[in-house]
Amino acid sequence: MTLTIVTGADASFARTLAQFLMSVHRRRLHHGARIAVYDLGLGEAWRAKIAARYPFAEILPFSFADKPAHVAVEAGAFAWKPLVIADAAARFGGRLFWFDSATLFHGDLSEPLSVLEKAGVYTLEGQSNLAQRCRSEVRDYLKADPDDLHRKIRIGGVLGFDFDAPAARDLLAEWARLALDPNAFRPAAPDHNADQAVLTILLFRFEREGRLRLNAGDIDISSARPVRWMSSRNKVAAHRPLWMDPMVRAGYRAYKIADRINLRWQDFYRRRVLGLHLLTPPPGR
Repeated sequence: MTLTIVTGADASFARTLAQFLMSVHRRRLHHGARIAVYDLGLGEAWRAKIAARYPFAEILPFSFADKPAHVAVEAGAFAWKPLVIADAAARFGGRLFWFDSATLFHGDLSEPLSVLEKAGVYTLEGQSNLAQRCRSEVRDYLKADPDDLHRKIRIGGVLGFDFDAPAARDLLAEWARLALDPNAFRPAAPDHNADQAVLTILLFRFEREGRLRLNAGDIDISSARPVRWMSSRNKVAAHRPLWMDPMVRAGYRAYKIADRINLRWQDFYRRRVLGLHLLTPPPGR
């Protein structure tokens, strides 16, 4: 079965996309998978540079001309993402992973592939719950189950689909259908992650209906024990030259290691130190 790795970027993320493709090359992921890059507005110069430096990446067009206004990148609703993934699914089928261009790989894809083989869909959890990251009007519009509001949101930057699984095909089709609906896809805000809010509601609905089982695993954002095979949100400033890639990666890695240590200490302090204090009787008793 074919495996396709999909990402996309506009000009503001072109340097970040270059880092992503360097990471793909370092981990030799292009040897076992098709690499598809959707051009969301890279511009001619960056498109030529990416094509010349990373010939293993297939650069694909994506037209915004026939889409509603809220699908545009600058609209901030991320409605283009499910439509890009749906386009890739129609082109390639098989197994497909979407990764935001700010992703770095620390290992191969054997871990998510093993989940995909069993479940048909691969997602990761964030630390915020659905109520914190989805506006009430969107929850009401999509008739989200109130019992799901306390559950952790599922991340839209790392997704896997096995299109031999009916649930995976149906999930993507519904997500892409809703992407054309401006009532479902509202602009992102501090209390609203547009694409993953809708995705999360659909995932919980499919799970409740017994159509899929969601896998365990945290994204490396405010998590003490995230998955270790990848890293997210490694955006690179446009002015950083490519030769600085090792230093940029080292900086992100050091920051995230320190963040995990801090989070683990806080967890230990709350559970063990404060917990022990609460269990210790006061003097004289």
